[in-house]
Amino acid sequence: MSKLSSNPITARLVNSTCNFEVSCEATGKWLSIAYSSRGYSNEDKKKEMIENLKKVEYQFHKSEEEYGILWVTPPSGFWLSDGRLVSPCYEEGERVKAYYGSEEEIVAMNRGLLYTNK
Repeated sequence: MSKLSSNPITARLVNSTCNFEVSCEATGKWLSIAYSSRGYSNEDKKKEMIENLKKVEYQFHKSEEEYGILWVTPPSGFWLSDGRLVSPCYEEGERVKAYYGSEEEIVAMNRGLLYTNK
């Protein structure tokens, strides 16, 4: 086990429904699911977004069409090749996987959470 994977990611509860934020391991900025899904129902906008999703800058966005609405979800953060979880604004390091804001994603990366009140 690497030293990084044995260090928990700092987290805090946001509200009583157990929504939480995690701290960017490079900048300390709080990452949350604030970047939520956006729905596109207008056919022209859907076509435009489908084309945008083919571009490299959209490579980590999730998309799903349901009931005629195209739902697009940008990542809340990124996992770097060195194992750190960072903000979408962080420019250094190689991004290898998107983080969308769930505890399950952190567990899947063999990382734990350390909750704080700050």
